[in-house]
Amino acid sequence: MQEKAQDNGKDEVQDNGQNEAQNGIQAREFSLSVTDHWIESELRIQTETEDYPYAYIVYPEFLLTEEARETYPQLAERLLQDNEDIRESAVEELANATSLAMEGLEYWFVTSNQRTATTEVFRADDKMFGYRIIYDAYYNGAHPDRWFESVAYDSQSGERLPLADVITDAEQMKALPQIILEN
Repeated sequence: MQEKAQDNGKDEVQDNGQNEAQNGIQAREFSLSVTDHWIESELRIQTETEDYPYAYIVYPEFLLTEEARETYPQLAERLLQDNEDIRESAVEELANATSLAMEGLEYWFVTSNQRTATTEVFRADDKMFGYRIIYDAYYNGAHPDRWFESVAYDSQSGERLPLADVITDAEQMKALPQIILEN
């Protein structure tokens, strides 16, 4: 397995002082970055003109600034665990994707099996830290797969927040099923 890292070029949230949070409470934002890691299989598909891996996986890593780690130690610990869990999942997925590619050699021309991740931090302040990962995968099928993972934590305690604590407006909560269906 080979691994590469690349900062996705975005500071997800800039520390610009005060941000108006829900219910008119002022919340202090903090900075972090997200680094995309690329891991690929050792096995390669080689032709006269091309050389590429049987499979590759892209996964994110959340990196708090030193100040944010000191200010929110429980959240920092939780994100270290998330980063480890996300990486372990990516390594496992790489093994599965490589195996699928090898099996497919008997039946069809193989292109790289792949899973990529697009990460969005939707909130990072002293009240809540939340992110969404959009996974896109293609494993030699007729169509790619896409799924989402959204997580929100209390910035002070590092505890995962239930949806009712993230969306506190009753009308927004009622509209949620329709929004999900439309998107």
